Order: sequence, then structure tokens, then C-alpha cells
Amino acid sequence: MHANDCNIVYNSTEIGLPNNPNLMFPIQRIYNNGPEDSFKLLGVYFDEFLSFDKHISHLCSKISKSLYCINRIKNFLDLDSLKKLYFAMVHSHIAYCINIYGCATQTNMLKIILKQKQAIRTICKANYRDHTAPLF
Repeated sequence: MHANDCNIVYNSTEIGLPNNPNLMFPIQRIYNNGPEDSFKLLGVYFDEFLSFDKHISHLCSKISKSLYCINRIKNFLDLDSLKKLYFAMVHSHIAYCINIYGCATQTNMLKIILKQKQAIRTICKANYRDHTAPLF
């Protein structure tokens, strides 16, 4: 029996109910040079080596969109309101499934840290090159 002969199926039918073929999906083998390089489960992208490259790039994209919105209204809100927006639009994405970042590479973690520093500078209305240690 080869590894290619094994068929793995994700069944999302509730426990105790009869199997519904419409709720059963085959899972292909995930590998970096294959047709699918990752799959999404509960909002987290998993890849072959659990490096979370795609998940973190998707996370940075979400944070960038949120920072654009915060940057557009930063001159109309006070600091307390900007902090609330940060926690709602940025921090919630970073904190979701935070335990998976233990497997992430240092380079990927640096991407998230840089986005967080960008958010801190935006909220504090600081220059884009200001040091962030006193702002935290």
C-alpha cells in the first residue's frame, strides 16, 4: 500500500447523525510544490512543514487593511478610542490561536512585530521612524 492509496476525508457531520455525503470533503496531501500549498482550518492556514508562512502573510494583510482604516480616522478620535480600535481590529487577529506562533520562524514573527509597531506609531500619532519602546 502506497501513501497515495490512502484517502483521508474530513467529515463535518454532527456526531450521532447519519453521515451526510454533502458534508464530507476529501483532504489532499499538502506539499509546497503541489497544487495546494496549505489548507485553512478554523481560520489558520497549515502548510507541509508547519512554518505558517501563508497564515502570517494573510495575517499581515488583514492587519494592513485595519491599519489603513485606523490611519484614516486617527485625527478625528482621541487616544482612548484609537486604543479600542487597535484591540478590536489588530490585536484580536494577532491573539487568535497565538500558540501556533511557537512553530513560526523568527522571520515570520518579525513581520508581525513590525506590523504591531506600525500600529503603535499610528495610534500615538508618532513619526513612522520613531522608536517604539517609549510608546508601548
